[in-house]
Amino acid sequence: MNQVEREQWFLIWPDREEDRSDSPEETMAEIADRASEFGIMLSWTPQTRDTGFGLEKRAILTGSEQSLEDFLEEFL
Repeated sequence: MNQVEREQWFLIWPDREEDRSDSPEETMAEIADRASEFGIMLSWTPQTRDTGFGLEKRAILTGSEQSLEDFLEEFL
């Protein structure tokens, strides 16, 4: 099965306090764990951005096209 890479930004630290987990690192770990359940390798990059809704971090996802689509559909 062919592996593809896809870039995706994830909200790791929402501006709204009630939407936050304990830390951005905890949120990143949860996202990576969920990706692995779909057979996806997730690599965080150094890039972050403030969107006005919170802090987002860029990730590179590697997996089959179908697993990436399934993960992003369910997760986002």
